[in-house]
Amino acid sequence: MTWTLRKALSIQGAHHLPGHTGKCSGLHGHRWDVTIEVVTSHLKGGMVIDFHALRDIVETLDHSDLNDTIEYPTAEHVAKWIAMEVYQLARHCHLIRVDVEEDRGSFISYEVSVAELASRE
Repeated sequence: MTWTLRKALSIQGAHHLPGHTGKCSGLHGHRWDVTIEVVTSHLKGGMVIDFHALRDIVETLDHSDLNDTIEYPTAEHVAKWIAMEVYQLARHCHLIRVDVEEDRGSFISYEVSVAELASRE
């Protein structure tokens, strides 16, 4: 038996991509739609993860310059950063997946097994 948690959130954030040759090299903003998915067969304290804890992770980035938190904040790196933060709460889980939509129609997914992350420590 497994449980799959999904939490969808939206934030507003600015970023720039140093060294990028296109328009994204300058400071600009996006609406970032984020969906976090966590799969487990073990509940911790009667739940997969507290939904509010996931919201707090994502809201760390809300109305901020993402470059202050994430070294090179492409959608790929935003998804990975969120997944690594979720990992701190999800060590009892099997899988973490983070989907990021940067504005409408531009998506990225980052998926990693908790066992893989644990083996890197």
